[in-house]
Amino acid sequence: MNSFEWMMALRYVFSKKRITLIGIISKISITGVTVGVAALIVVLSVFNGFSALVEGLLKGVDPDIRIEASDKRYLAEEDSVLFSVLKEIPEISLVSRFAEGKALLTHDNENQVAWVHGVEDSLFNRMTRLDDHLVMGKSRFRSETGEKGILVGIGLSDKLSAIEGATIAAISPVGLDKVFTQMQTPRTRRFEVTGVFSVQRVYDVGFAYASFEDVQDLFQLPGKMSGVELRLIPGADAGKIKEILSEKLGKGYWVQTWYDLRREMYSIMKLEKWGAYLILALIIIIAAFNIVGTLTMTVLEKRRDIGVLMAMGTSRQQIYRIFLKQGLIVGFSGVLIGSLLGYGVVFLQMTTGFYQIPNSQSFLVDAFPVSVEWVDFLATTAMALLLTSVSAIYPARLASSLDPVEAIRYE
Repeated sequence: MNSFEWMMALRYVFSKKRITLIGIISKISITGVTVGVAALIVVLSVFNGFSALVEGLLKGVDPDIRIEASDKRYLAEEDSVLFSVLKEIPEISLVSRFAEGKALLTHDNENQVAWVHGVEDSLFNRMTRLDDHLVMGKSRFRSETGEKGILVGIGLSDKLSAIEGATIAAISPVGLDKVFTQMQTPRTRRFEVTGVFSVQRVYDVGFAYASFEDVQDLFQLPGKMSGVELRLIPGADAGKIKEILSEKLGKGYWVQTWYDLRREMYSIMKLEKWGAYLILALIIIIAAFNIVGTLTMTVLEKRRDIGVLMAMGTSRQQIYRIFLKQGLIVGFSGVLIGSLLGYGVVFLQMTTGFYQIPNSQSFLVDAFPVSVEWVDFLATTAMALLLTSVSAIYPARLASSLDPVEAIRYE
């Protein structure tokens, strides 16, 4: 009898004997679900693609794990406790000391406050991977004439009007209180711009990179460091390593993963993605309301058929399930077609990049990046099937509550 229920439900949805208003509305309902599912898949894939692009860019610059003093003060450059713990963890492939502070950078009467990040020279290219993001110059901390070198973001370069070869002054906030009380000049060091990079706006405007020793000198940190940065072996879980380090090092150290360093940015990207999900879900919600109307009209049109079926021995529960399955068929058809359409578009974009980004010459990629995640597929299909199934409950109850005698009497 289960096959009978499916046969009747399919007949009501896809009957070709005659074209009726209800048949047209049924197809419109399927189209609504199809469009909603396809739009959700495409848009969520684009959000995934941009998130993966940004994450890849930032992970190429940010370390896998950063360790600093929990009180935000400086650590000893040769912290025996810290380095002894790091040696015990085989997943750590690279350890680099760093020094960091805010300084006022000036050039040709242009000023900009930025973070100056000092990395060990010999480890710099393996730790930050800025070579892939240079738009001018080279990633080195000594100029051809032996002067102190500095790498600046393209936004910072633009604000200071300083390109490769320009000499900029970095003014340290250390000892500024003595400038007015003891009439001393602020601590200033000159750097030659050896390279300009472009990663992401936060970095491009607010960051500069220099030698670890030069940054120590700029901020008067003899024998001290801001902390250490770690690179892990491929496949290592930064979150688990963070837990191990936090437990071994204790409360005196602050351990952060690459995600923790830019948590707000990653959280905003996720919020935007699921905000778009909820907005586009309105298409499927509207289609679900359309299904309610379609099935209700079907019940009214098929009163005589329902009465005959009941008179022949079909139970009310079976009538209920017939119309419930009709809603499932509409929902599943829309989900199937929408999934094929959506993933077809995503596949074409991944392989051919047919949809280009306007003015892409000023961006890092030419075409919209896309990426597929199974979580999105499950969230989209589950929501569509749930809404279409729920939308069939009221018409199904209406059909099962009909009195067969009354349904047949006036037909």
